[in-house]
Amino acid sequence: MVSRNWALAAYAAVVGTLISVVEARPNILVFFPDELRFDWVNNGSSTDFLQTPNIDIIRERGLKFSRTITASPVCGPARACFAAASHYEEVGVLTNRYNFPTNRMTTYYKLLKEAGYHTMAVGKIDLNKNDTLNSFGWGHEGNEHAEEFGFSEQVNCVGVFESYFLKNPDANGSYVEPYTDFLLAHNATDIFLDDMHARVDGGNTKIGDPRFFKDTYPNAIPDDLYNDNWVAEQALRVLSKAPADKEWFLIVNWNGPHYPMSVTESMYGRVQNRHFPQPVDYVGNFTAEMHNRTRGDYAAMIENIDAHIGRILAAVNLSETVVVLASDHGEMLGDRGLWAKDVPFQPSVSVPLVIAGDVVDTSLRGTTTNAGVSLIDLARTFLDIGEVEDIPSQMSEAFSLRPILEGSNHTKRVVRSALDTWKLWFDGRYKYVVGYRDDEPMLFDIDLDPHERINLLQTANETELAYYERIVQWLLGKRDAVE
Repeated sequence: MVSRNWALAAYAAVVGTLISVVEARPNILVFFPDELRFDWVNNGSSTDFLQTPNIDIIRERGLKFSRTITASPVCGPARACFAAASHYEEVGVLTNRYNFPTNRMTTYYKLLKEAGYHTMAVGKIDLNKNDTLNSFGWGHEGNEHAEEFGFSEQVNCVGVFESYFLKNPDANGSYVEPYTDFLLAHNATDIFLDDMHARVDGGNTKIGDPRFFKDTYPNAIPDDLYNDNWVAEQALRVLSKAPADKEWFLIVNWNGPHYPMSVTESMYGRVQNRHFPQPVDYVGNFTAEMHNRTRGDYAAMIENIDAHIGRILAAVNLSETVVVLASDHGEMLGDRGLWAKDVPFQPSVSVPLVIAGDVVDTSLRGTTTNAGVSLIDLARTFLDIGEVEDIPSQMSEAFSLRPILEGSNHTKRVVRSALDTWKLWFDGRYKYVVGYRDDEPMLFDIDLDPHERINLLQTANETELAYYERIVQWLLGKRDAVE
């Protein structure tokens, strides 16, 4: 009888283990650099101008989405839309001066936490701002508003560019923010702030001002005090503290490769005597050498982040973890004579997206899809992976990418982006833009015209124009897809 009971108990234990394995949800690890161009990391592997061996590992294990756009190509609005899994107009974070509307919207972070995940975020979360750009509400530990945003563990820090506007430290010299507190402990706050003051040229805050890209000399900050390196250390620290009995979610929000072009001596040295692609259709007074230096610093920031991605990957069990590389928006880098973001063109609105792990069908790993998707779809995908069942109505226009990851047929759909007066609609091939400056409405075929040089609505003959107008109607949701 004893042996029979032991056998039954052993059988129950084995079955229980199998069930727990089947039912276990994966951990979710999100690498989220700021202002990372889609076409600098969406190629098949490292190139002769950019070495990213750890991002390559993610690409080899995952599915690359080559036609992903942000809901709005500026930091605060983009991150708010991503957190809410909702569109720019609905979220209402119209510029970088708005706070996330926790009084009327939730975040996917909070839904994952309520579903049992241990949710963590480090770096530039960028959901809390105010009109003075003086006190963003981080707290000494960076954990202010963690409960509202939905994080079990949070280390929220200043955006490097925005550190220029830090004013009025307390009696101890603190700005009540974790990264500058860290620098204060190493007597390096002034080194960092003086460098930022020198590079932002008098505090001009106009997005896209080329002056933010001209100063490419190295800073005087030691490697161990550099912001992106500090963010990586925070990621490793919170991971080491994560409870062993819960699935976890971690988003690592690096400041780089966002302007200004401030890199350490060692980072600067690694990109010297290398050549980088020149901008497309540039108009302005930068020389080819100036572009190469600017893009060299941009590459240095990406490669530095890549090294930290490798460290973090080594610290997790990849067989139990979905790994994602994405960004909030892109960077024009001088294309069309434009800099930074906030415009409706592909280098600005497109973002890299790679999803790796067991959620990806083995036949799709290392491949690319050109399905038109949105960053808000990624948020909805996380809820699907986390088995969150009650999805709020605010997220009704975000769609899980699980069917694509699993190899199911993808139904073509239209995704959107907007900022200020302009709006765009995109189906993965055709993009329709209205309200940009004083321009007429624009329709681009991204397959045939990736640099968006030809507005089809202005160059078509009568027959072609009728066809393109049907495409516009499809993009606006007024008819079925046009084949």
